Amino acid sequence: VEIHRNNIDPDLVEQISPDLIVLSPGPSIPKKAGNLLAIIDKYHKKFPMFGVCLGHEALIEYFGGSLKYVKPVHGKSSPITHNKKEIFTKIPQNFQAGRYHSLAGNKIPNCFNITAKTDGLTMAIKHKHLPIYGVQFHPESILTMKNQNGLKLINNLMSCI
Repeated sequence: VEIHRNNIDPDLVEQISPDLIVLSPGPSIPKKAGNLLAIIDKYHKKFPMFGVCLGHEALIEYFGGSLKYVKPVHGKSSPITHNKKEIFTKIPQNFQAGRYHSLAGNKIPNCFNITAKTDGLTMAIKHKHLPIYGVQFHPESILTMKNQNGLKLINNLMSCI
């Protein structure tokens, strides 16, 4: 595992040749998140990607969708309903996931399937043709780790790519 800030020179990503690019959470909006959108632009057809929170929102925007402001949810656990496939294999319906966000997908691009929801909001997406996944919640959060569901999701992701 190598960790790099979102202001990494996009050209350096190719030299690293990652097995997976994790588009990580963070404050702000995708357009103000360093080189996040440039990295998606340059590598979405070359490397698998997994967007978490801000990274998920960046995927939605990059592929032509839109975001909306929602009532801020910071440090809240919510039940997640999902499609039981791929990254959600063997994860129970309505598992609790930690949420920390004030933006959410408004219009999800047609190139994505919505794979999870809560409170009427999109919580996960999967690109229809590329190994690109996004989650609005935080699989790494202590609020998601109950019964190891966050870890199961990450292990499932690694099996999918």
